[in-house]
Amino acid sequence: MRSALIVSVFLALTGTAEAQSSSALPDEAILAALIGNTIVGTENKKPYVEYLRPDGWISGRSNGEAYTGAWEVYHNQLCFYYYDETPKMRWWECSKLALGGTRVFWLNDHTASWLLRGNPYGL
Repeated sequence: MRSALIVSVFLALTGTAEAQSSSALPDEAILAALIGNTIVGTENKKPYVEYLRPDGWISGRSNGEAYTGAWEVYHNQLCFYYYDETPKMRWWECSKLALGGTRVFWLNDHTASWLLRGNPYGL
């Protein structure tokens, strides 16, 4: 009950009048909505843009620097891993998410990103 209240408050504070649902998406809905599309947001005060390629890889750019990683949908979560400068895997990051119009709400850390159709940045 408390987590539903937190999500509701988060959705209200982030200006999501278009929010369709505050509940976490199931695996199939994550795949249908995000894969083959681009996510644009800010993490640690740095803007990023990521294309979630249908083959399971991520092509991204942050502060003018390109990076790669991989994605996987696991137990109603979208999981990512990214490579550092030494091409070793750092860690998996997973989050439940909800959608509201063109917004992606990362429920684990209460942040939001924009969802763009396709690969408009040519990543």
